[in-house]
Amino acid sequence: MATILGMRGTGDAGTEERPKSYRETIFYLEKNGTAPLTALMTKMRHEMLTDSEHHWWTKAEPTVRTTHTAPTTTAGSPTSVTITVLSTAGFRPHDVIRCSNTGETAWVRTIVTPTTMTVVRGLGGSGGTALTAGNEWIVAGAASSEGEAVRSAKYTDPVKQYNFLQIFRHPAEVTGTMDATKFRTGSAYKNALREAFRQHNMEREHAFFWGNAYEGTNTSLGFSASKPTRFTGGVFGNSPSGAPYVPAANRFIPNGGNLTEALLDSYMETIMAEGSRERIAYCGPRAMRVLSAIAKSSATLNMTPVKNGVYGMHLTEWVTPFGSLYLKLHPLFAESTVLTGVMAIVEPRNLSYLYLKDRDTKLLKDRQNPGMDGRTDEYLCECGLEIKHGSTHGLVSGITGFA
Repeated sequence: MATILGMRGTGDAGTEERPKSYRETIFYLEKNGTAPLTALMTKMRHEMLTDSEHHWWTKAEPTVRTTHTAPTTTAGSPTSVTITVLSTAGFRPHDVIRCSNTGETAWVRTIVTPTTMTVVRGLGGSGGTALTAGNEWIVAGAASSEGEAVRSAKYTDPVKQYNFLQIFRHPAEVTGTMDATKFRTGSAYKNALREAFRQHNMEREHAFFWGNAYEGTNTSLGFSASKPTRFTGGVFGNSPSGAPYVPAANRFIPNGGNLTEALLDSYMETIMAEGSRERIAYCGPRAMRVLSAIAKSSATLNMTPVKNGVYGMHLTEWVTPFGSLYLKLHPLFAESTVLTGVMAIVEPRNLSYLYLKDRDTKLLKDRQNPGMDGRTDEYLCECGLEIKHGSTHGLVSGITGFA
């Protein structure tokens, strides 16, 4: 026992005699809007399913076009001639076709082979310019004679796509003793539950962007043949067939990592060629910084905050000649040295959130084994996305700066 002479100060207190002051909580450094794509899905179409494998059909309306091969001549007056093209698929007798390069108009008489058709060239004095190999022919209408019978119908088959629903499980566990103990940082159970929910949202978000669809049944790989493990495909991942939902033509990497306004416009020309005139671009921090620098260097300000929000989020509108690109900084992309330079561009109208009946995100309680001295609850969800018309989405990656 220590003897203190004179006035006693706090430094004279015995070991652990002074309780000191504690803020009885945990200050979380949280990411701003952890799962904006998942949040977007809550504003868009939901669909409850009764099976974990989901199929859908899509169908585009392409312009019928082909490439000219021969002959490379003029047609000063209407002339019947057989021309050779890359493919006659989609062309029919009585189609009016136009050469995009020369302006010549022709009329299809008969389809001869898969690469040849007999046409009447030079209609209306339009054949004064010689055709060259590589010129484009497009269907610009049809012309039938008076009293003629109905011509053959034309139909294009839809394309089947599919995806799997993935089971996401994120438990929160504490022992009975820990659950009953008073901690300075608050309830151990509530803190564990909070972390499990954040993990649940973040991991679903990554899967919705980058997941590759797969059904694991190979026992040599650790799967079960009778109880498959399914992986859901994300917008920029692969379908179960191994083909990407978003085609290679809609994936861009700027040369040297340098993005320019003109280059971005060229990307948007492709991405916005079909669908609506609005897209949302989820951007990594570096990509957003580069876009801001481009906007500041431009004579015309084309980057404007949207005050009232779009799709329930605070976004910044980038106006392009092809439509509006709404920019959203994605906090999870900041965690990766690769994703920080990414713009993941989606057409919200072509995405739907899918979940198995009675298995959307819910908190399931008392999941511990009987007799276990503790508490186990978990967030569980079996869900995925329906990704329609991949050509309306796009990915720009590898952004490092602007030129």
